[in-house]
Amino acid sequence: METLKEGETLTLKYFVRRDRRARYKTLVWGSEGRAEVGRTSLVDDELRTIAGTMGDPMRVTMLLPGASGSVSGLGYPIVRGSLPGDSLYEIDGIQVPMLYHLLFGNAVTHPRFTDEVTFQPGGYAASSGRFPGARISATSARVTDDALWVADLSIISTSLFRAQKIGEDTELVAAARYGTLGYIVEGISSDAILRYWDYQTRVSHRLKNGALFKLTLIGVGDVAGERDSNDGSEDVVRVGFHRADLRYRQVLGKAWLQAGVQGGYDYFAPPADDGGPTSAVTEWIARPYFEVGYTFSPRLETSLGGDLFYQDFGLGFLNDPSGVLFRSPDAGVTMGLWAQTEWTYKKLTVT
Repeated sequence: METLKEGETLTLKYFVRRDRRARYKTLVWGSEGRAEVGRTSLVDDELRTIAGTMGDPMRVTMLLPGASGSVSGLGYPIVRGSLPGDSLYEIDGIQVPMLYHLLFGNAVTHPRFTDEVTFQPGGYAASSGRFPGARISATSARVTDDALWVADLSIISTSLFRAQKIGEDTELVAAARYGTLGYIVEGISSDAILRYWDYQTRVSHRLKNGALFKLTLIGVGDVAGERDSNDGSEDVVRVGFHRADLRYRQVLGKAWLQAGVQGGYDYFAPPADDGGPTSAVTEWIARPYFEVGYTFSPRLETSLGGDLFYQDFGLGFLNDPSGVLFRSPDAGVTMGLWAQTEWTYKKLTVT
């Protein structure tokens, strides 16, 4: 209800918040079909309201043609023609070693942190090399003008999510979760141990010249096993990882440049044998990279890039410092350089 007095002018702007499930919105796919080796991108309700996914965007990929999660009994998508370890998993361009908690639980990222999921069974760009299988890539959430706080408490997990603009040029997206399901499992069985958590943060800042700086942090931790009722000791499996990515992107007319560095830490520690040595796998990684490209026309674009992938291994198998029973390198470096040109003519694209 608005009140107007004689001689006054009132200008109003009304914002109508659409239904979160887009009740009166229908998505219709074109009938032209797509190539067997193509790309499928899913957004919005396609990610969160499909039956069988529990609202988890990453699980939607297992329902696409050519992919399945039932073959292995785990929550990893098995893509036709490749092993699970041959597929590339990315979150905002950051390669991650696992997609799901405890191998079969919910995804390692908060559902609201994921805004789009792209699935490519093969034939993806040369910049995503080193993997012969499929590529599953998630993109973090967009930030709107209105700040968003979301808190959730369920029998599966407790989580917080925050997305907001800081000034005109800075954006923040942050999420964190802890598995409350573990309290239920441990309450039912006092000897059982089940814990898992994750966090994701993205901070981006745009300079006056249009250049973009973006920092992304991702971390995951899982613990599962049992507790000795006699001495209270824990016999558990521990697995997790941490990732950090700092990148810079600049567009100069028809050319663009992107450079950055990724770093992280992975760990896997199975239960110790009774009276025997422990075995654990740890890995520190660092990956500086760059990409440059030029768009000659909407139909012709070329790009090139490279990276250096450094791995510092820590393999504690058999606790054998002499190396008689087990030998492995302490560190490794893999270098890559690629160039790519994409030309499109009507319905034909040549890469």
